Amino acid sequence: MKNLMSIAMLSVLISTSVCHGQGVKVVYSEQMKITTQVEKLDPSIRALVETQLKQQDKTMCLLHHQEESLYSADSETSSTPDMQSNARIARMGGGGAVYKNQKEELRISQELILDKKFLITEPLASSKWKVEKDEKIIAGYACKKAVDSTGIIAWYCPEIPISNGPGIYGGLPGLILELETPVKTVVAQTVNLNYDTANRIKQPNSGKKVTRAAYNQIRDEKMKDMGVQNDGPGVKIIKM
Repeated sequence: MKNLMSIAMLSVLISTSVCHGQGVKVVYSEQMKITTQVEKLDPSIRALVETQLKQQDKTMCLLHHQEESLYSADSETSSTPDMQSNARIARMGGGGAVYKNQKEELRISQELILDKKFLITEPLASSKWKVEKDEKIIAGYACKKAVDSTGIIAWYCPEIPISNGPGIYGGLPGLILELETPVKTVVAQTVNLNYDTANRIKQPNSGKKVTRAAYNQIRDEKMKDMGVQNDGPGVKIIKM
């Protein structure tokens, strides 16, 4: 009964905030994973690559108001990776801001190939999730577990009835507060349900406008030119 009352009170709070032009801000911590590709490296090179991966960790935030949202860098420490090794890492996909508009059913993703930015506008789509029985507390909120067909794990909060989440993810009956993909883990640190989002949610406009198909072709050709294995999204290791 207490839990139902809490959900009802949160729903009222969110609805009231939206009516007064307020929104929701969630600060997430993004941490890169040590992939199988890294684990197979020579120990000395692996240590350097792991250091470079650590420098890819950053703080992101999701701003959500009514049917619009923006996921972008909140604050991050600029650092220069140690390039004095036989390998370095390069980003091939993701890495930029993601704008969603549920009313217009569109998404604008800012994605990177090395240091070059691209803007991709495409229909808003959600993963097909399977909700499981597991539960845990994240940032003070009770969350439930869901897994999509590719094995990506999301922990969402039914108490916050917003079908959204970090990056391109959403489509669950509650806000996603934790996400685990093959290349990174994203965890909510703070949740503000009464945040002034006025003039803060804007479409990303920095980058070359391309279709998803064109972007994939450019990425694949660049990886082929550099002799990099195409084993999925995320950072890649370049042998020097």
